[in-house]
Amino acid sequence: FTMPYNCLCVRKNRPLLNHNFKVVGPDAPLVVEVDEDLVLPCSLHPNISAVDMTVEWERTDLYQTDNLVHVFKDFGDINDNQRQSYRGRTALFKEELLRGNTSLKLSAVQPSDEGVYKCIVCCLDVSCIYSMDFTR
Repeated sequence: FTMPYNCLCVRKNRPLLNHNFKVVGPDAPLVVEVDEDLVLPCSLHPNISAVDMTVEWERTDLYQTDNLVHVFKDFGDINDNQRQSYRGRTALFKEELLRGNTSLKLSAVQPSDEGVYKCIVCCLDVSCIYSMDFTR
């Protein structure tokens, strides 16, 4: 599967323009096979720590009551309300949060993982929206 990646950085639903930091995603499409692991890159630049922030990954193309992919808050994962299909398949790189890396590892990718993913860094009120489309 080829996954075109688009990143849009927003602040309160407005594009980020002149700020001292930015959220960065990949420049090229990602390629993944079914059952392979995939990293959804997202990082803060300059490399400010995200350790004490809330990092929330969600699917924006799903119902709002069942769209959580992964939540990191208060220095740990809080996935009680995580969508069932993602249980046990998501992880942040916790040792990298200190350097602003908020990327998500999605294990054993399935065709049902197709959708629009959004990484929200709540403390900074900044989000990075990823559009992922599976094509054969």
